[in-house]
Amino acid sequence: MKHTVKDSMTFQGMPIAVENPAGTIRKWHDPRVPEDGETKMLYPYGYVKGTLGLDGDEVDVFVGPEKESDKVFVITQLQRFEFEEVDEQKVMLGFPDADRAKTAYLQHFDNARFFGDMKEMTVEEFKTKLKSSKGKIIKSEPLYLSKSVKDSNIFKGPNLYLETIEKK
Repeated sequence: MKHTVKDSMTFQGMPIAVENPAGTIRKWHDPRVPEDGETKMLYPYGYVKGTLGLDGDEVDVFVGPEKESDKVFVITQLQRFEFEEVDEQKVMLGFPDADRAKTAYLQHFDNARFFGDMKEMTVEEFKTKLKSSKGKIIKSEPLYLSKSVKDSNIFKGPNLYLETIEKK
């Protein structure tokens, strides 16, 4: 389901398309079930323009209230109902610490099992992950999948994920 861009903003130089401002209702459809639903958004939700995330769409982001936070939290989300397969990744910008980022993420889901794993990095590290050799924000592979997720029963199949974070 393609969502309409209702606003735009920048977060520390990154262009963000806002599909759902805080306080609005996000309608969603899960074709695997099939099921439709709604979620009240507590934080602006959208994507980093010109990127490509794990799910083939642009990199999804929630934008928190701490505009100067130099921390980025990349959450690996699991597919429902078994919660064993990786679904996609959600990026939490503007949160001061991992606890607040995870809490904000979970406030938008009806089951905590959607939360698979979380990786913290700096804004600069995140921007580097998104940049091509031409310096444009673009992504051709997933941001990361941490060792804890790769070694668990969640990961099945060939490794399609970047391992550069672990190698550094």
